[in-house]
Amino acid sequence: MSDSDALAFRARLGEYLEGFMGDLESEAGRRHFCDYVSGLLGSAERKNMERMAFKANVPVRTLQDFLACYTWDEDAVRRLSAFDAWLCGV
Repeated sequence: MSDSDALAFRARLGEYLEGFMGDLESEAGRRHFCDYVSGLLGSAERKNMERMAFKANVPVRTLQDFLACYTWDEDAVRRLSAFDAWLCGV
């Protein structure tokens, strides 16, 4: 994937994730959520904070703090995910 393709994907992913961000009111929280999901969707065989942070060009501690400090409604995320899957015919 070229750098321009990666940037375009990142922008579209950010738009899609808006619906899942619910309680993440700060810009930093929203950005780190996108960094985290991008890392989970990335091509690395083994996912870990160090690799995801490196790929997102953020300090490792930033993503660790994001997972430790930010909360979201897991049930709402599951419902929205299931609804999106249903809309896509998955």
